[in-house]
Amino acid sequence: MLQISKRQTPIAGDVHFDPEPSNVGDAEVLYCSDWDPCLFQADLSQAGEFGAAYLWVKSKEIIYGGEFSLFAVLHEWDEMQATADFRLTDVPWDGMNMLAGSDYRAAAEDAVLVEEAEAWRKWDITALMQEWISGALPNYGMVLRGESGSPSVYFHSSEAVDETNRPYIETELITAAPTRSRTVILGSGFLLQGQSSRETRPEQRFEFTGKGDEPINILDAAGAPVFCDPASVRLYVNGILWPTSHYTLEQGNEGTILTPHHYVPDSPDHRCSVFFRPRDLV
Repeated sequence: MLQISKRQTPIAGDVHFDPEPSNVGDAEVLYCSDWDPCLFQADLSQAGEFGAAYLWVKSKEIIYGGEFSLFAVLHEWDEMQATADFRLTDVPWDGMNMLAGSDYRAAAEDAVLVEEAEAWRKWDITALMQEWISGALPNYGMVLRGESGSPSVYFHSSEAVDETNRPYIETELITAAPTRSRTVILGSGFLLQGQSSRETRPEQRFEFTGKGDEPINILDAAGAPVFCDPASVRLYVNGILWPTSHYTLEQGNEGTILTPHHYVPDSPDHRCSVFFRPRDLV
């Protein structure tokens, strides 16, 4: 089985361009349209390994809904200095409100429809994050712009009073899920045969209730790992001898782990019995 672990990284800074020639980097909302972009900065120093990445932004008010595209920014800028004309103090953009193909990459990373107020939307930035992390592209952040049809939306910014509304980057890492096994303790009363020799070896038994394909880790009464002779194993499920093809047997540092398969689908609990000879007596 696979498991997905997620990490959220707050947006380090964002800004939209006010109609007046002044900076509004401390605004609690971001106004975005086909003419008015909004920018996002991301601090990826703690990003770590990832398999997928998304920019999450929450809408606040919809004036005109529509599609918004996200692009990689190609120049350095500062949230407390950027305006429609300047990206840094006295350093202009290549065109007013940013020029496509020069101030930001012409090809969009992703496009998402935004039509509902107070709703989260995500843009896929996996490929862009990989470029940033590898150094193939400097990390100058992202710019969001409305597409055709003149969409116009207010989004919550990184300065939003309610911190739960602030935009963030989410990274996902897909890994193999750790083996989850239930421990079964063998009591001293489970010794079924007496003398120990190659011809007559003590056979042990344990019983448990099976749920799905749940692995069972076998320990002795003292909690020490138990190792068995694989050829001696017999598994009974609900009184029926289970074929060897219907279970797997693994032995490692944790002892013996037995995983029954092919349970009856509509029966959640199964009475199971396992007979085996300890490996150290073989």
